[in-house]
Amino acid sequence: MYPISPLLQHYLKQPERIVNTYATVGSSVYNKDRIVDWTVENSLSLGDELQLGTAIPSKLIIKLRTNEVIPPNTRIVPYVTVEFSGNSSNPAPTLGDSWGNTGNAWGQEEQTWGGFAPSDWIPMGEFYVDSRERQKDVWVFTCYDRLVMADVPYISSLTYPTTMQAVWDEICTRLDFHYGSSVQINPAYRVPVGPAGYSCRQVMGYIAAAHAACIYMGKNGELKWRQFKAGEAVSAHMSLSDYVHIKQTNPVKQYRRVVVKYNLLDNLTYEAGTGSENETLYVDCPFATQATTNDLLQRLNGFAYQPVTIPARGYPQYEQGDRISFDQKSNTAWGNANFSWKSAKIPWGGITHYETILMHVVFTYAGGIKMQLESKSKSDQQSEFVVKGALTQQIELLNENAVRKGIPYFGVTISPENGFTVQRSDGISSSTWNSDKFEFNVIGQKVFWLDTINKKLKFSGTLEGADGIFSGRLEAGEVIGSTIIGGEITGSSIWGGVIRGSNIYGTNIATSEGSFPLAEMSSSDNMFRVKQSNTNYAEFRANYTPTGGAAVPALRFVRGNDYMDFGGIGPGGIFGMQAQNDFYLMSSRGVYHFLSYFNDFSQVTDLRTGTTLRQELDNLNITVGALVSMINGKATSGISTGFSGSHNHGIPDGTVLMRFDGSPVTYHAAPAHSHAQI
Repeated sequence: MYPISPLLQHYLKQPERIVNTYATVGSSVYNKDRIVDWTVENSLSLGDELQLGTAIPSKLIIKLRTNEVIPPNTRIVPYVTVEFSGNSSNPAPTLGDSWGNTGNAWGQEEQTWGGFAPSDWIPMGEFYVDSRERQKDVWVFTCYDRLVMADVPYISSLTYPTTMQAVWDEICTRLDFHYGSSVQINPAYRVPVGPAGYSCRQVMGYIAAAHAACIYMGKNGELKWRQFKAGEAVSAHMSLSDYVHIKQTNPVKQYRRVVVKYNLLDNLTYEAGTGSENETLYVDCPFATQATTNDLLQRLNGFAYQPVTIPARGYPQYEQGDRISFDQKSNTAWGNANFSWKSAKIPWGGITHYETILMHVVFTYAGGIKMQLESKSKSDQQSEFVVKGALTQQIELLNENAVRKGIPYFGVTISPENGFTVQRSDGISSSTWNSDKFEFNVIGQKVFWLDTINKKLKFSGTLEGADGIFSGRLEAGEVIGSTIIGGEITGSSIWGGVIRGSNIYGTNIATSEGSFPLAEMSSSDNMFRVKQSNTNYAEFRANYTPTGGAAVPALRFVRGNDYMDFGGIGPGGIFGMQAQNDFYLMSSRGVYHFLSYFNDFSQVTDLRTGTTLRQELDNLNITVGALVSMINGKATSGISTGFSGSHNHGIPDGTVLMRFDGSPVTYHAAPAHSHAQI
């Protein structure tokens, strides 16, 4: 029951009441002159009897005279109140002292002139535009409250098992739902596994069902629970003047047994209590346990209500789920009674009192306000005797043993669109298997999938082998790992601490990337290079082209900015001759040409002078022979000379020379231009 002031409660009971209304539409306000009519429909149950765990959005249909453009999802809140002018026989009520008796100053008095405070306007719910239709100059808007926003998949980031309170709070935080003290969750109740495949509204409903509750959005937009229990107090009373008529659709409904279905597909249940089928309340709750079922029975054992349909005066403070009492006059006269006094249940005053639950409430405003109240139940015959034909029995048997499309089996769903789909309870990962679709997803991104068009199996994450071994042919743009073992690996870049295999193919192989020292092989320039730095290295090229020469294999040594070429002198290098068996040796002193038969020194040539190595050796031999012929080992204490002419090479007389054994000897000069002879 929505709380209102005592004054407004009194006004609502008066037959001369005048109903007033307005609505906020986005940032605009529409008064009753622009409102043709509106209808608000609130429900806790749309089935044949009481249901637990329901979360049914309320519905508003409002007709407005407007030329304004009202966008989709615009927030609309209708308000209603009553006014009362009073007359001589039924004066308007007052609260407390009259103006003449009050001791308060005008500035201190909180009484309003019309007897109303702003809080006396009753909101009929918070709704959002879903669809519209124009009827002549009137727009008809169909709106729903925020519970429709809960029809989204529940993707949880919690670790399971966890408490129902944690799951409830996660959903409310995500949907920006605010709830008050009506939501009372048992801290010991838990959700055993992540509820994959369910919507947020379904999960919230299962939590409420475990607590004998239903969910609805209050008139002020707050999320609420209606918890049921036996022996609960009534919220309001309706007298004979408050309704047009009452239709009792069935005898009083009472529950003494609870059956909770925890496996919705295989009909696995927990039971508590004893009673007939008509006294049994069925509840769907995948999170239930036997203890949960026992708690439900403890709350609901003996819970009863009168199934009725009541068209009545509108009391806008009523909410779905309210327990109300009402009076009904008996039309049976004692003279016409065909039962004994002992069996009679007719009160002496002819008025019988009943209690019921408002499962379905419809308010309609059209100048005044009225409401339609409804509570349903199955009859005893419907509960006890359900006649099933042969076809129905076969269909039920098929349903028990068949896997149904689109129904989640603990995260597993089969559908014609995706085939076989498995989703983790928190939605982080999923996999889909079909004839043309095979993929694994993590946080909405494909990490492993089959490209059926191009016949390729693709992977976007990190591939690890259980034993660290991959055999066969592996081709990839980049392979990274500590150990790679296999017969053949093909790719542009391979990273790893250890790489083992018979064949490794790639454009470039290097010990590091940009740091020194390094060794690298490159197929782009047919090169193997060992570097101390960018200007200090040795390299071998299978196809090197010196300046002015043909392409030849070469071993080069580079330091600084020097380079090795046929046309220059560098630190060193060796070049092979194309289609010949000879090569060139280069150093800082020159470039030398060698033939393959290295014992023939006449084929070793200094390319700068054209002199062969044989010629250089012959010249050296002549020089050494001349020196030897000048020294006579027969001299002991001096050198005796012979002369051929007068040429003595300018050696002064008395010069001390050294023998080959290191002993000194005095040289006696000969006449000028004499040749000394030893």
